[in-house]
Amino acid sequence: MEKLKQPFFRKVFFFYTIAAVLSLLVMLIPMSWQAYSSDQRQMENERLDKIQALVRALDEQFSNMEKISIQLTNTSWVTKLSSNSEVLSSQIDYLKQRDICREMSRYHGLVRPARSTALLLPQKGTAVDRVSIWETDDYFSSIGVDETDFLPDFLEYVSEAPNSLGMYQTPAYPDGFFVFKQLDYNDSPKQILLFAVDAKQLQYLISKNSAEPVPFWEISPHGGVIYEYGQQQTGRELFTVTCDSDTYPWSYTFQVEFSGGHISSGNLLLAITALLAFTAGIILAYFLASITSRPLYTLLQHMGLQPSKDSPEFTAIETAFSDLNNEKDSLEASSQKYWNMIRANLLSTLVRGAFEPETMEADLAAFHLPFRDSMWFMLLWAGYQAPADRSSMALDILKIQEYLEKEKIQCVEILKETSHSIVIILGEQGDSEQLLERSNAIREFLKENFSSNMTTYGIPPQRGLVSISRMYREVKFYARKKSALLSHSYYPIHLEI
Repeated sequence: MEKLKQPFFRKVFFFYTIAAVLSLLVMLIPMSWQAYSSDQRQMENERLDKIQALVRALDEQFSNMEKISIQLTNTSWVTKLSSNSEVLSSQIDYLKQRDICREMSRYHGLVRPARSTALLLPQKGTAVDRVSIWETDDYFSSIGVDETDFLPDFLEYVSEAPNSLGMYQTPAYPDGFFVFKQLDYNDSPKQILLFAVDAKQLQYLISKNSAEPVPFWEISPHGGVIYEYGQQQTGRELFTVTCDSDTYPWSYTFQVEFSGGHISSGNLLLAITALLAFTAGIILAYFLASITSRPLYTLLQHMGLQPSKDSPEFTAIETAFSDLNNEKDSLEASSQKYWNMIRANLLSTLVRGAFEPETMEADLAAFHLPFRDSMWFMLLWAGYQAPADRSSMALDILKIQEYLEKEKIQCVEILKETSHSIVIILGEQGDSEQLLERSNAIREFLKENFSSNMTTYGIPPQRGLVSISRMYREVKFYARKKSALLSHSYYPIHLEI
């Protein structure tokens, strides 16, 4: 644990730990998502199975209603009661009425959500249920519905409805809705089987067939919502689904409150695997951090550096290398200074002829002087009319050097002879004619750019390093001889072109 006190080791260990954790997450997230998705699909399938069971339970009740309508269609007393014949009507005596009410009671028992099951005979103003054979206004009063608000609109709706099980909802019956079926399909309905469905009883039936609470449901024929119970809510555990009836032209919407999720064996295994992998990742990170930091601390030990809180490992190394770099720059500056001095001294021995011929070429190459004994040489002397200051003279030399580089004239050295003159040494590996052409081009440049305050003088080409000193002596002689006559340019007769 002593390594954890070292700043660099802590950083590397932290980095490897993060890398291991992220790698672990990248590896486990797809597996976890796959397991979670599988659990969700299984849960949704289970929920859909439960919803389908609810749909089948409701469809069963509506199917019982339709079966009752088929039974009543084939019943003789329905025909007798709905007939306008006095003979047929008179056959329904008191005992027969009791039998009819008992039969309606049996039918009503088959439809658990219904508050009332009745046969309406609108043309005769009669309604038959399990209690009695009523006048229609008395029947609707018994179930809490105002006939005048209900019946006209209802009959008009039934006359336009298809000859199948249908639904009708009216504000006159706020506690639920009606389900109806015409026993004889005519423009003017004569026999209507009517079920007054109580929403609370239907909710009880739904709750009885569902293990989970159903706070909201609605029934929607294709024309719109016929009735809804409760209020839709939002929540994590609320599952809302709409299913079409398998038999009838409407759909059911349920909002089921399922219990919280469970921890599957797959998720538990993933959690254990993640924990073990995380632990292994920390151990691996510690091992990798030790290997990674070992060369650094070995280097610090060899350099004799001791990191501290104010000077961590890399800061200590940076300071040490900065000191070394400063020493290197100082040595390079001193070396360059001495190198320039030796080069200038070598050039001075060349122009004065005080050199060893056997070693001179090697010395010239070592100090990047482009002169060899096999070359042709020529000297140009340029003198100012008056002594020039150091800065202006350096600027003039720079202009001459830029011209030489631009014209690609090689093997040239420029010597500052005095405060009012310079010497240009030209060398050419070819013939002397090329050297003359280059010297003339340099003279033209000097004449065009420095004609007002400078004059030039040249020595004809000669071969060999020894010739440089001879030409230099002649130039010096000319310079002393013409020191009082520097107001115009002078070209020797044998150099004129």
